[in-house]
Amino acid sequence: MIMKQIHITNFFLFLVCVVLATGCGSGDETLAPVSGTITMDGKPLVKAKIDFMPKNGGRPASGITDEEGKFSAVGTFVMGDGGTIGENWVAITSIGAPPMGGEVSMEGKRLKGASADYNAAIPLAYGRPKESGLTATIVSGNNNSFAFELDSKKK
Repeated sequence: MIMKQIHITNFFLFLVCVVLATGCGSGDETLAPVSGTITMDGKPLVKAKIDFMPKNGGRPASGITDEEGKFSAVGTFVMGDGGTIGENWVAITSIGAPPMGGEVSMEGKRLKGASADYNAAIPLAYGRPKESGLTATIVSGNNNSFAFELDSKKK
């Protein structure tokens, strides 16, 4: 009798694992791959974080630019799973804050922070999604390549 209960318990656990493994994958039909480039004053923007924030609510997707200002592994739940299909506000910021204990002058302000990877050249306005002036409409499929040209003098 005890052996029968163990087999039933093991079978039940196996079924739970199968359901969880197949039901929570990256096959989310509300997401699509996103890639593109970010430049500022015509030059690639390196080590910048881009956020796609769905206008209809939902989870934002993020990516980081490489040495050529390109981003491709944008993710919502995991790196590379894509962004939410539909209209999105876009925010572009540094991937960190100013170095610990140091100060960085940006747009006439002194900022303090905790990270060594800080790109003080990105105007603060680009970090406010609804005020950045940047949007992207993500569509189903793989045709979601965006080019964002930033102006270093934006207020």
